[in-house]
Amino acid sequence: MVWIHGGNNKSGWTYEPNYLGESLAARGNVVVVSIAYRVGIFGFFGHPELRGAMAPANFALLDQIAALRWVHDHIAQFGGDAGNVTVVGESSGASNIGYLVYSPLARGLFNRAISQSGGFQMLDHHQLADAETTGTTLGAALPGRPGLAAMRRVSSLEIWGAAIRGLPGHDYAPVVDGTSVIESPAAAYSRQGIAHDLLIGSNEDEWYMYVDGDPHGLATDLDAFAPSARAARDKTGTLVNMVCPSYLMAGAARAAGRSAWVYRFTRVRPGPGGVALRSYHGAEIPYVFDTRDEWLARDATDDALTTRMIDFWSNFARSGNPNGPQGEAWPRYDSASPRVMELGDRVGPLAPADDEFCRRWAADLYPGWQVSSPRAR
Repeated sequence: MVWIHGGNNKSGWTYEPNYLGESLAARGNVVVVSIAYRVGIFGFFGHPELRGAMAPANFALLDQIAALRWVHDHIAQFGGDAGNVTVVGESSGASNIGYLVYSPLARGLFNRAISQSGGFQMLDHHQLADAETTGTTLGAALPGRPGLAAMRRVSSLEIWGAAIRGLPGHDYAPVVDGTSVIESPAAAYSRQGIAHDLLIGSNEDEWYMYVDGDPHGLATDLDAFAPSARAARDKTGTLVNMVCPSYLMAGAARAAGRSAWVYRFTRVRPGPGGVALRSYHGAEIPYVFDTRDEWLARDATDDALTTRMIDFWSNFARSGNPNGPQGEAWPRYDSASPRVMELGDRVGPLAPADDEFCRRWAADLYPGWQVSSPRAR
């Protein structure tokens, strides 16, 4: 199981306390690898002078592919099986996996994918010219407005500072470069499906800790969104960014003849931390890795859920099915009669009330998604 950390593609480390893999490896009887990759301006840089180069952009994605090649070549020496690799990621790590599942450069390097609170890459349609604009904007923020060759002689600290000054709030994400990424994620999924077994899901209150109760802020978010989607949920909610992509990507995996399993994580911690954050973005990570945040309370329900989730994740990595020999109740995803697995105080399947909305508005929400996409079997 190869872990790709999140951090908005701007930050994150392989050795964060919640990413330590000893308990997952021991309980799940799996080999856990956590990989590093370039983030921010270093991972998602482009420049007009790089056009035509073998690698004109998407350096973070190329780092992840290089790590997967290393795993393929060397993991047997650590007791792993190069023929049975599962990529696992959360947030931007999961969104990057959303590119890896159809990148021609990653083909054959993994069998399965677990996407935790990702899916929002389906909103992306960045082109190489966008990465090149990033590079020229960076150059303009440096003294003397250097070209590419001169920028290579500038320290990494200066480059990082210039990116903060010149590209505040920039959305770092892969672009269609013609080599590592051929088309937008939504277009790729709807055209060719997802040729990997997929376990995917989201948390109940993904955006809660990022937004406040200001009604004016809500109105601004709604104004930024397509009018046809206002009847569903606001843009800042979980639905458009993570829930709908989960259903659509699961359907794309089924359409390609692979297995797909969808979850909804609903557990709220006891105590003030749970009250403040609810089922927050990233709340499922300590359950997957069996790690403990000292600032969050934990009781017997959390211990039991941790055991169940490690079993689900490792079973899926091993066989493509999260249900173990004991015969769990997680139903395989079927877009004709969708059922998802609730993971919380209750662990069991439920019928998602928002699935029909997601399918109805998919073509309007996700650039390149085709209404005539094949339905999952």
